[in-house]
Amino acid sequence: MKVLVLSKTNFDAMMRRNSITPDNVEGVATIFISINDTASVYSVPYFHTDKQNVKVLYFDDVDCDVEVNTIDGEVKTAKAFTKKQAIELIRFLDSHKDKQLCIVHCASGISRSGAVGSFINDYYSSDTYADFKRANPQIAPNALVHRILNNTMRNKEKYKILRQLLNVKKICKKIIRGSRDVYYYLLIFFIRLLKYFGYKLSSEGIPGGVYCYSIIRIDTETGHITTKNCPHYKFMSGDNDACTYTGFIGYDCCFADQCKICNTNVN
Repeated sequence: MKVLVLSKTNFDAMMRRNSITPDNVEGVATIFISINDTASVYSVPYFHTDKQNVKVLYFDDVDCDVEVNTIDGEVKTAKAFTKKQAIELIRFLDSHKDKQLCIVHCASGISRSGAVGSFINDYYSSDTYADFKRANPQIAPNALVHRILNNTMRNKEKYKILRQLLNVKKICKKIIRGSRDVYYYLLIFFIRLLKYFGYKLSSEGIPGGVYCYSIIRIDTETGHITTKNCPHYKFMSGDNDACTYTGFIGYDCCFADQCKICNTNVN
């Protein structure tokens, strides 16, 4: 995919020259990314809404949201690029990997569009950065935009690996369902892999279940058992016990009397 970075003036002129309008743009074998100001009263977007091959973004060339004075004396809030916009943009690009040309514009065709264009060249183009820079010598990529896009893409790749690990875990569970100890050892290995990739599983997002506990007293006459629950204890209705550290509904709630959440021995 070739990437061309333009200023809004050059972008608008190119669209008019090629008779491309919001009504017929979807018939063009090119994708367009239109980056528009939020704080300027004079910036009129060529495309006001997304199209099948057009992604419209609104953010300013700032590192954080900040109030600015416009030329006409109004006070407006300039908006910084967000992670949500990065996710939307990557999804748009993923759906158009087969396209041969991507045209990106912002007001000047230097900072914001330079960062987006550079990112696209890194992940969706076979061109070297030198080739990209030669075709777009004016760019000076916005560091915040470039960083958010790169971090979002890396998290996307991590998510793919996580999904693969989850599939492996399900397969292992089926294979060794009859051996609890072997399964738990593999479960701990799986947990360590999650930690390696930077994932932390919170007890808040897991359906009801129980965690580890310790026995405080057994009444020899009635057989009543008094237990002390782990701080992460949750009640789960039904007959199943659970190790909810990874959401596994299994044989019991403990392994070596150690909590899977707090990693402390409760006995």
